[in-house]
Amino acid sequence: MTIFAVIVTFNPQMRYFERLLTSICSQVDGIVVVDNASNSGLVGQIVKGYESVVFVALDENLGIAAALNIGFDYAISLGADYVITLDQDSVLETNLVKSLLSAYLELIHMGYNPSVVGSRYRDISNGEISDNLKFTYFRTRPVHDPLVLGRLVPVDFVITSGSFLSLEVYNQVGPMREELFIDHVDTEWVLRASHAGFQSYSLQSPCINHSLGEFRKRVWFGRWRNIPFHKPFRYYYIFRNAILVMKQENISKKWKIMETQRMIKMAIFMCIMSPERLAILRYMMKGVVHGLRGIGGKLREN
Repeated sequence: MTIFAVIVTFNPQMRYFERLLTSICSQVDGIVVVDNASNSGLVGQIVKGYESVVFVALDENLGIAAALNIGFDYAISLGADYVITLDQDSVLETNLVKSLLSAYLELIHMGYNPSVVGSRYRDISNGEISDNLKFTYFRTRPVHDPLVLGRLVPVDFVITSGSFLSLEVYNQVGPMREELFIDHVDTEWVLRASHAGFQSYSLQSPCINHSLGEFRKRVWFGRWRNIPFHKPFRYYYIFRNAILVMKQENISKKWKIMETQRMIKMAIFMCIMSPERLAILRYMMKGVVHGLRGIGGKLREN
């Protein structure tokens, strides 16, 4: 069984990226790094120090979905059976990949049909460990049971970083949806896999240490919440891609209803709380219009 890591980079903080490579290189058989046209050549220089790394430098930023698909294709061509996908600012705990593989194989042996086994992440800024999440018609909710095999929880969402999957399942479900570019890429694939009869799981430990990469603030809005504040342009992708995914017939109606309410709440909250509310609102509205028109790909400002 051959396991590869697929890492997508775009202007990474080099200290985190080097820690990631150090933490993963001994846990996998090979690594594919796909660089989305970073502004400097530092990524290529750093990976030269790791014999197991295949470096793919793209001429332009194609987005996370296309870069992942390219990484998967390279892994397949190199004989990989499984991949773990990782963000550029994650660090793996010891034996994480071994634990993910063991859990995946045990699920198969017990007659389950896993799409992906995800890792819980520890926010390096505050030490908090992510929840296992399922969605209702009204919101996402944390779940802690039922435990499968004593260490896995069935979930509706996993993040890209720390996700372990079989390339056979990847080929059955199909590639990541490239026109989404960023945001909802992992959600769309997991929901599509669920429609095809697969189930995603969350491994309770070990974890990955992960930098969320945006400013977060604890605020009261009906209840206490840790709210991420993204750069204004990200709300274009969040809103556009939610609508593009909602238009797919192979996506859960429950998720569509929940996500519609989440978008409305997000728009209200950001218009009240964010100092960049006007720019955010413009990007949200542009995203809605483009989503309804079926426009995907990279945001063009002109």
